[in-house]
Amino acid sequence: AEGRDKVFLVTLSFGSALALDFAAHHPDRVAGLVSLAGMVLVKDPRRFVSGIIARLTPSIPGVGNDIADPGGREIAYERFPTSAGHQMLRFIKTARRALPQVSCPLLVMHSHNDHTVHPDNALEIHRRAASTDKKLVWVDDSYHVITLDVDRQRVFESTYEFIRDRS
Repeated sequence: AEGRDKVFLVTLSFGSALALDFAAHHPDRVAGLVSLAGMVLVKDPRRFVSGIIARLTPSIPGVGNDIADPGGREIAYERFPTSAGHQMLRFIKTARRALPQVSCPLLVMHSHNDHTVHPDNALEIHRRAASTDKKLVWVDDSYHVITLDVDRQRVFESTYEFIRDRS
């Protein structure tokens, strides 16, 4: 951010939790935030025993390639470290609690067909963020990785317009 007049955060998945928490604690440093398939809630029942799972096994099969486009491919880890997953689950609670302090302009984009991060996350982010300038956009021809999927051009254009209009 050094030397820049305005900084916009554009995030995907868990990156949204990190950025939302940052925006809540540093409102003077964020001119706007774009949350793409953002995560602040997890519905997987394993979340209740993630600490135990982390002690029992170092990793579980990774999640990747939640893309509707038959030609789309995501670079993803084959294994997911359970200790990192446990810490991630702990942090998203922190980020969710910080949502009422997020006051910067906010664009939330998500797919109702996301198999990785439940669509309720978009509703939660949009509803609980304190921003008065906020918009929720659904891109339903895609799954989770909306930056690489069928709706990617719409995602890029909407992100560009959001930043342009606030710059």
